[in-house]
Amino acid sequence: MEVGWGCCWRILGQRCEASLVYGEMHNVDFVMEWSNLVPAKCNVLAWKVEMGKIPTLAALVERRVDIDDTTCILCNSGEENAYYLFTICIVATQVWFAASRWCKIAPVIAASVKEVLEVHNQVGLAGKARDVFCGIVRVAVRP
Repeated sequence: MEVGWGCCWRILGQRCEASLVYGEMHNVDFVMEWSNLVPAKCNVLAWKVEMGKIPTLAALVERRVDIDDTTCILCNSGEENAYYLFTICIVATQVWFAASRWCKIAPVIAASVKEVLEVHNQVGLAGKARDVFCGIVRVAVRP
């Protein structure tokens, strides 16, 4: 078990409060690199997407919300969950293709949400260009 600094989130009514804490880090499989080039809300949403904590139709059904159909509302094809929305959905693949073409890099193909959030490390960009592409991905993840 690792000891270090981390971010602790609390939901207070309709507010979300974050605090920096020092202590034992549990189940740290992925540490997301935050982009300073985008608003904090884009980074927070990307972090929530990676953790599977966004209210997709499938997630709402798991929380016992009465929903008849969990089919993706963007493409009317697969089940709407974070993995599907950001990797498989035809709308997502078109967004990643357009962003790749605009940035003049190889097409982004991701097999997981984690790969989408780390793609800026694998596209062959360095320095400011890598940081800008990371920001583009964060903004593209934001609906």
